[in-house]
Amino acid sequence: MKARSALALALVIHALFLYSLATGLLDPLFNDTTHRGAPGSDFFVIYKAGRNVLRGESPYRIDREEPPRSWGDYRYLPLSAFTLSTAVALLPPEAARRAWIVGSECLLAAAIAATFALARDRRSAMVGASLWLAFSPYYVGLFIGQFDFLVAAGVFGAAAAMLGLAPAVGAGTWVAATCAKWSGLVMAPLMLRRRRWLPLVIWSVLSLGTAAVYFSIHPADFAHFRATLMRGGFATPHAGNHGFQALISSTATFLVPDLFQDLTRWWDRMGFVLVYANLERLLLVAALGIAMWATFGGKGRQTVGEAVALWTSLLAVAYNEFWEHQYVLLLPGIVLLYLEGRRRAALAAWWPLALPTIFALVDRPHEAVVAATPMGYDNPDLFLLLSPLANLALHLCKPLAALGLFIAAAAPAWTRSGRAGAVTEPLAAERQGRG
Repeated sequence: MKARSALALALVIHALFLYSLATGLLDPLFNDTTHRGAPGSDFFVIYKAGRNVLRGESPYRIDREEPPRSWGDYRYLPLSAFTLSTAVALLPPEAARRAWIVGSECLLAAAIAATFALARDRRSAMVGASLWLAFSPYYVGLFIGQFDFLVAAGVFGAAAAMLGLAPAVGAGTWVAATCAKWSGLVMAPLMLRRRRWLPLVIWSVLSLGTAAVYFSIHPADFAHFRATLMRGGFATPHAGNHGFQALISSTATFLVPDLFQDLTRWWDRMGFVLVYANLERLLLVAALGIAMWATFGGKGRQTVGEAVALWTSLLAVAYNEFWEHQYVLLLPGIVLLYLEGRRRAALAAWWPLALPTIFALVDRPHEAVVAATPMGYDNPDLFLLLSPLANLALHLCKPLAALGLFIAAAAPAWTRSGRAGAVTEPLAAERQGRG
């Protein structure tokens, strides 16, 4: 009965997400729906790249002021521009954005159907479906129109394929999603560990092969693409960045209160900035080393759920900039962990990540946020108006849960006994038993 109640509540919350897309009811709860422009600001970057292709122009020269207004960086491989971006650009802008939302909902329905197919029992299936439906970063992603839920669906499809559920469909979903946005490569270590070569080969031929050809013909686009990817390096703790590195950076203002007020003065504090930047790089190397050892050198082979949770949470722990909507990437691992029986670890991570942050409690009027944004920032930054304590509290909301998930997923590599590969795959074994 509790599982049915959870599913009913999750359906209500999800309906509220869709209602809010039309009314803005939930927008005050999130930085990205309040201070980062109109709905679809990220989607229209994708859209404009396709429109440029259709006009015979470069997909990497985005005019953010050209209607519909958008952000300006297209940082994906050429194949994505010539396929997905071009497809959505065949429609009028608003119709394309709505079609994108419908497509995301279809992918969500497919993920829920796969969850029911993988679950041991109906109760686990209903709770797993609830985890998909009531996850607030999904709403933020729908609002701004990003690729990340497409990638999450691809990750879950690849995992389901490894567990024996529609292998060709699942692997194909991963290839398609990773061709659109290459963060799907987070599954590569698990695929290599389990010798799932074919999806990696197909992706490499399609994405890297076309990129090599395109950039050899358009070297100026490669320079622009490379500059976009290489920009940054220090995790700025703006109000939309909720990775663990941003949490570390948020402590810097306790020591240098005006550190972020004028970026041109960073040279005066370069020693201090480098200390923090290198601390963040050290975290990246350490987290990557732990994940690699857990996957390739642990005492026993990881389950699929553990590996997916480990490598997706690594993005939030170690990546320089991890936006709130990107937490949908952690959802497949959380659902799989729950289905594998590690319910406490899954729910302990899901609750803080599913709920909104304390943003609404510390927000300021948009006009004040814009006025406080110094030269050098390309979007309004609420954190410049917050006290160091309020900024730290805002950034505590999600990274600690991601770190906890990372630790919970990595820990069995140290504690599990037996030779590598001796651990029974819970969901796969259950499916074989049912067959």
